[in-house]
Amino acid sequence: ELHVLLTTRALHLSSHPGQASLPGGKMDAPETPAETALRESEEEVYLPIDDEGLVRLGLGKPCEHGKVVHPYFVLLSPLSTSRILSQLRPSPDEVSRIWSHPLRALLSSEAPPGLKLRNPSTVDRHRPAQECYRSFSDVDWFGGKYRLHRFRSAQEHLKGLTCDILLYAVSLLYASPSFNVHAPQQRTFDSLVEEIVQRHKRRQGRASQRWGDGESGDKQGTSEAFGTVQGRDWVAVAKDEVQESLAGLENGLDSREAKDERGETREDPDWVTRRRRTLINA
Repeated sequence: ELHVLLTTRALHLSSHPGQASLPGGKMDAPETPAETALRESEEEVYLPIDDEGLVRLGLGKPCEHGKVVHPYFVLLSPLSTSRILSQLRPSPDEVSRIWSHPLRALLSSEAPPGLKLRNPSTVDRHRPAQECYRSFSDVDWFGGKYRLHRFRSAQEHLKGLTCDILLYAVSLLYASPSFNVHAPQQRTFDSLVEEIVQRHKRRQGRASQRWGDGESGDKQGTSEAFGTVQGRDWVAVAKDEVQESLAGLENGLDSREAKDERGETREDPDWVTRRRRTLINA
């Protein structure tokens, strides 16, 4: 079972305090993105890795700050995992906790059996406690919509950019999640990255308020203007639609009029049976 190493950001940080995060940070010149990933992993959690086996995921992901994040993954071999994990420790300047989450658990809106969940104690208290495993909000972003996912975990909620990166990784390692990852008509990340690059070339600053402001701590923010929806899988939605249709049949739709060969209407008592069979086999 593959688990991803995660951190909880220190509460004294100015951006996203107390949130779940992947090790990472700002690139210092003349570093490459890969060198930054290695350095930040060492600085934040003392993860001793080299560039061998380091895999770059895509061309980059946009974040609400109008910057581009370059995600990298490295797979720890079973022979070295225990030794490496025993050496990890959080850097108090940036990290308050180190933990992990099973990647396969992000394939569904339902938590797998045995997965321990808790409500965050330091952030997200400006919204009601999330009872379901996955929720989402479709928020305004770059002239379109963006689907902000929130997964409960044994520590903090997995959400936003961290969730986007993990959902992309799990789709490569396992399969596509059984729910819609993106909002209707959501722009592709590649097109957003291109726009961010062009904005920087024009020296345009970021907006004074972004959807992420209300997600950064224990306060009411701009994201509260958008409703929170309980996440559901396609199979679960389809089953509910079948049940609703069957209930409609049982509530008085006992037959349907049909026309015979002469064009005269007549009762079709077998229609309900055929329709029920179609729904169940759908």
